[in-house]
Amino acid sequence: MKSSSHKFFLFVLVLISTSVFAQDNSIGLKILLKKGQQLSYKGYFLEAQNAFERGLNQSLKQADIYYLANFYLETADLYLLLNKVDSIESYYAHAAYLSEVTGQDKINLRARIGLLEMKRRVGPSATMEYYLDLLKEAQTAGDTDAYYIVLDKVMTVNYAMQNYVCISQAFECLNYYTTIGDSVKAAIKTRNIGSMYNAKGQIDSSILMNEKALAEFKRLKNPYFMAQAYQSLAWNIYDKGEVNKEKALTYITIAEEIDRKYNFQLTQLYLVKSFVMYQHNRFQDAIESARVSYNRGFKAKQLFIVFQSAYFMAHYFKKLNAIDSAMFYTERYAFIKDSIRSEKQYQDAGKMQAQLEFSKDQLKQDLLKEAELNKKQLIINFSLLGFALVLGIAFLLFRAYKISKKNADVIAQKNYEKELLLKEIHHRVKNNLSIVSGILDMQERKLNNPELSHIFRDAKNRMGSIAMVHQTLYEQEDFGKLDAGVYMEHLYKNVYSSYKREVCKVDAKIDGTGLQMEPDVLVPLALIVNEMLTNSFKYAFQDREVGQIHIQLKEEKGIVSFTYSDDGPGLPQTTEVKAKASLGTMLLNGLSKQLSGELKQMSSSAGLMYQLSFPLS
Repeated sequence: MKSSSHKFFLFVLVLISTSVFAQDNSIGLKILLKKGQQLSYKGYFLEAQNAFERGLNQSLKQADIYYLANFYLETADLYLLLNKVDSIESYYAHAAYLSEVTGQDKINLRARIGLLEMKRRVGPSATMEYYLDLLKEAQTAGDTDAYYIVLDKVMTVNYAMQNYVCISQAFECLNYYTTIGDSVKAAIKTRNIGSMYNAKGQIDSSILMNEKALAEFKRLKNPYFMAQAYQSLAWNIYDKGEVNKEKALTYITIAEEIDRKYNFQLTQLYLVKSFVMYQHNRFQDAIESARVSYNRGFKAKQLFIVFQSAYFMAHYFKKLNAIDSAMFYTERYAFIKDSIRSEKQYQDAGKMQAQLEFSKDQLKQDLLKEAELNKKQLIINFSLLGFALVLGIAFLLFRAYKISKKNADVIAQKNYEKELLLKEIHHRVKNNLSIVSGILDMQERKLNNPELSHIFRDAKNRMGSIAMVHQTLYEQEDFGKLDAGVYMEHLYKNVYSSYKREVCKVDAKIDGTGLQMEPDVLVPLALIVNEMLTNSFKYAFQDREVGQIHIQLKEEKGIVSFTYSDDGPGLPQTTEVKAKASLGTMLLNGLSKQLSGELKQMSSSAGLMYQLSFPLS
């Protein structure tokens, strides 16, 4: 009897001590989280980072998924502020998954906002729709804090798209943060409004708001936003047209000293500094500052900062007559400009939402199973040995996860670099062909001989058909294949435009949209079609009011059937024109053999037809 009572007493004692131990750990994590938030609020970002990373490691060791979600979110928000973008997306995704499991709706909403912010840095138009959905979600739930967090992001996207409704949205956020007594966020909104007034051209209002923000950041002793306020005021001086260059230089020098002291890695600061140095005729300092801004912007994936920095460096090198460097950064500027404008570059935020849903159910099941196993283990045996075993397994799993995640990040970074390199190669090839085509066009205009003029125009069109392939490649995500039907429509319009003044109206029917071809196949086929179109425009529609051309592409079991026809008089009969046609025929036959096909030609009074069959790959 005594033995049974003794065992029961030990059981209760272990149960109580385990509960207290778990509660003490949760209290410690809560204190660490609060400490990190306070440090971040005051602008002590390095100390805040250390606190959040300690909390992240401790919550992982203790398998506390409630606080793990919080620490993932706070760490990601801080990294985003400091432009340390390498692991941010995965941190936000983890916070979203875990907060969904633990029912932390506010944390889940902030994590989804963070994921959208990463997409916004690539292209603002891709995220506005989803921010508006989140705004409605927060409003419906009556979550005021979440509503103003999302409204702040909507304001930022509108500002990036030069939609100045962002000013009224910024004032709404300012009034809210002032009402609840959040001085830091209120000062941040004040500076945001200053930037918006500056972009709108209301420089005096911008200076007023920036000076007010600077005074508040000084009072709060927040060095990060003090540096940004000084940077904004320096920019105001030049936008207002004041000659007080030394004052601007002083502001930039103070901001740079703060950035170096705290290692904030500010990107736009050095862009502004380069402009200030340029105004002081200190061109080497201007170039060096723009290069720092370029490198930091590239690392933080802020394409607009990279775009502006490349533009400035091209201009500065041109002033110094450094033509090679000026050309290099002009090409970079043009390439990034095309990337920003191309809708293919804007990431579909729907993909991000699908990523968020991916494996959520599986993760939930795994966590529930693990919780059930832990519960059974706790009932069966509360010994320290069992608890140590569970922690050991969790540690090994986490270490394996960290290794696999590191490998995945490396692969993703390499793929991203290869994609940029391929795009730049295609862009350079297209630019070089366009330069040659432009030279031929200039030469053609100087010629008084119609026959020589036609020869130059034919060469220019052939260059254009190849350049169009490379332009299409760098404007789309898939470098492997192109839509042959869509390409033929662009090619027809391009060639027709060069003969439009000399021929009647020509209607073209092109069948083949959706047929995907590799560039090695499409380039010779494009030259073939270019030659056929040129011959039709030269000989088929003379003394006509309207003409017709039909291009058809079909694929069956890996074999492409290509048909081209016009409703002209057929092959020419004169000796001179026959000789010219024979040269074109030699080119057509040579390109057909390159495709491993045989060209068939049929001519009658009803028109000319070509048929060609060749393997797709």
